[in-house]
Amino acid sequence: MTRMSVYIGIDEVGRGPLAGPVEVGAVLVYGDMIKEFKNAVKRSGVPLRDSKKLSEKQRKEWKRHLAAMREEKIVEYATARVSPNVIDVLNISRATGRAAEKAVVKALKVSRSLNATIRIFSDAGIRPDISRIPSKNIRFTAHVRGDETIPLISLASIVAKVSRDAYMTALAKKHPGYHFDANKGYGTRDHIRALRARGPSPIHRLTFLGNFSKME
Repeated sequence: MTRMSVYIGIDEVGRGPLAGPVEVGAVLVYGDMIKEFKNAVKRSGVPLRDSKKLSEKQRKEWKRHLAAMREEKIVEYATARVSPNVIDVLNISRATGRAAEKAVVKALKVSRSLNATIRIFSDAGIRPDISRIPSKNIRFTAHVRGDETIPLISLASIVAKVSRDAYMTALAKKHPGYHFDANKGYGTRDHIRALRARGPSPIHRLTFLGNFSKME
């Protein structure tokens, strides 16, 4: 019996902010649905690139297209985030890898493909611990500018960005005054002014704040 193949793209958002989690998206396509996947991407009519180079409207359109592809059993997708406290303990690189592992496992569990031959593509800089993923049939490769050249990675970036932006907007209500709905935790001028006036909130990354007083 031929083993099922699945392909997974992963990418992160939130590596650089002063506050909030780092989040990784994972988009999975079944090996026997590659043609359908490519056709669905072409039909979208929306540019596909790194999420940071798309407008909010374009990212939300892609999320709707992905939801339709999931309904058609072409793809599965998942996100996972790691909290600021864990980032402070592990450092941002290891925390991003931990989020990547969690996102891949979630996508595989939804697809019921844990026994498949799995190929994972990531943007350069993401290093998940493959041993944490419950499969013996994994091949992992990292790609420089993968979020610009590999559609699965671009889509993973979009999924993560839409999810994290919504989460930070919700946190703005819980932690008012830091403008998280606008800055999403990044070190904007208004954010730095709020930090100087209020000090850090419970969702700030304390290991990232050593030099914030020098920021404008």
